[in-house]
Amino acid sequence: MPEPARRTRVQGGMTRGALAALMLTLAACDGSTSPQPAPTSQEVILELGKSAALDGSGITVGLQLVEDSRCPTSGVCVWEGNGRVTLQLRDANGVEISAQLNTHPSYPRSLVFRYVNIELTALDPYPLYFTANRVDYQAHLRWSYLPD
Repeated sequence: MPEPARRTRVQGGMTRGALAALMLTLAACDGSTSPQPAPTSQEVILELGKSAALDGSGITVGLQLVEDSRCPTSGVCVWEGNGRVTLQLRDANGVEISAQLNTHPSYPRSLVFRYVNIELTALDPYPLYFTANRVDYQAHLRWSYLPD
């Protein structure tokens, strides 16, 4: 009758196979993290009269005009008003459109140009008093690729 196979034990009572598996596991855990997925949306802040490229999309967007009828924080108003921005959008082929986005939820706050959704998330500064012809506006836009 053959003698049963003997397991060789390493100090501490661990078999060589278990030790090898542990070493392979530790070698695989080299401290690096898995790659992070690309962000689902990105933010861009545009100043009046300026343009910016939407990273990797081939689209350039510019802030051309701001119309601001929002009720100032110092005012008492019947209606909260609206901040409307006019954007100039251009794709990599040179196709250009003009579009308006709004701060008031009753009006369009987002648009789709080519394969990108663009949303106006804020318009700064918020008016403190009834003023006209401000030039320091900044439009905060969030953009994302449309799902496949």
